[in-house]
Amino acid sequence: MRCGRTRPVNKRGRDGEPDLCAACNWAPTVRCSRCDVEAMCRRSGGTGPPVCLRCTAMTRIDELLAGPDGHIASVFDGLRAAFAAASQPRSLHTWLDRSPGAALLAQLADGSLGLDHASLDQLDQTASVHHLRQLLVACNALPERDPQIALVERAIDRHGRSLSTSSRRVFQTYATWQHLARLRRRYPDGDTPPLATSGVQTRLAETARFLVHLDRSGIALSGLTQATIDRWIANRASARRRIGGFIIYTDRHGHTPPGLAVAVHDTPSTTTPLESDRRWALARRLLHDDTVDPADRVVGTLVLLYAQPVARIARLTLNDVHDHGDHLTITFGKDHLELPDPLAGLLRQLPWRRQTGPSGTVADADRWLFPGRQAGQHLHPSHLSRRLTALGIQARAARHAALLQLAREVPAAVLADTLGINVTTATRWAARSGATWSNYAATRVNNTP
Repeated sequence: MRCGRTRPVNKRGRDGEPDLCAACNWAPTVRCSRCDVEAMCRRSGGTGPPVCLRCTAMTRIDELLAGPDGHIASVFDGLRAAFAAASQPRSLHTWLDRSPGAALLAQLADGSLGLDHASLDQLDQTASVHHLRQLLVACNALPERDPQIALVERAIDRHGRSLSTSSRRVFQTYATWQHLARLRRRYPDGDTPPLATSGVQTRLAETARFLVHLDRSGIALSGLTQATIDRWIANRASARRRIGGFIIYTDRHGHTPPGLAVAVHDTPSTTTPLESDRRWALARRLLHDDTVDPADRVVGTLVLLYAQPVARIARLTLNDVHDHGDHLTITFGKDHLELPDPLAGLLRQLPWRRQTGPSGTVADADRWLFPGRQAGQHLHPSHLSRRLTALGIQARAARHAALLQLAREVPAAVLADTLGINVTTATRWAARSGATWSNYAATRVNNTP
């Protein structure tokens, strides 16, 4: 093969020429007539001068971004630079040929679609729309906004359209002030974790279904009875938890007759902590098995040994890891935690795979240890969980086992500061583990040389 790789032959070589794989036959490696770089090139019309894939891709991108006057608006300068810096120009051709996002970008450039979030919100929220939106935000063509908060806002609007006028007004007020406001207070930096909004969307969907049922049955909220609530949750175990907050809200604000309630049964956690022997066997495999992806080894070890939730691991940045040369530390909470080898060596191999297209060239692409497919975003926690499951690791069970062990060995306050958890949570795990630290301070004083 001309490219030196072992691949299926696409075209047999003649007169001393090497065999060609599909890539080499499609675009042989020669010197580009435009940029004078030796790269995969194609000839215009089959016989013209060779032009590399990057130059041909950028010609197509420029045509796409040109407005009605033939010029590219300055707002697209960052986006064009991101395309030009893509490490694999062939990926640009694939995107231009196959993605609906290319046609959408042309509409934004010629003005037939407004270059704002509101206009994009009117479209079906497909993967192409989401990908292009995040790329435009990362390249400063669109203003920054919290994508998870936007998901909740769209859910409120979508569910509201299916309700009567009176039900819609109560539903939107409840969703806005009970859920959106709480999320904004909890994550004021505008970087809401995906898992923080998934539960909210589930509760809003169940509440909307309940209100649709009331509308179709001709039951106003002012005429709601306990029997109606009980019938709704009788065959829906999850509905008991999902509409309870709404019933409390409507009772507090006088939308329903007083005294209505959803009985919530305290149920113990159904997650059984991972057995100790199994946990240590998995940890040893991750630390020493070189056939496992280094990123999976890091994620699994942080769950198994340091009780880190996958959602927090996904949000780790380069600034959370501190390489001091002879040792490496990581920050989960207030304290720096020194990591031993071989885990420290695995962390030094991160960040994980970068995107080869423009998403991998934007400013925030260098921020995350686990960069996602969307420009400037980290990998979704669900993706990391699925990768751990493929290795036989149930993240929740593994984390619970680690918390039980650590709570027995470390005082709750120290555990909270080190792992980045609430001290109340740490105290609860200490009680569950059977540990008692009431004499910890005296023990430390007596043992101090």
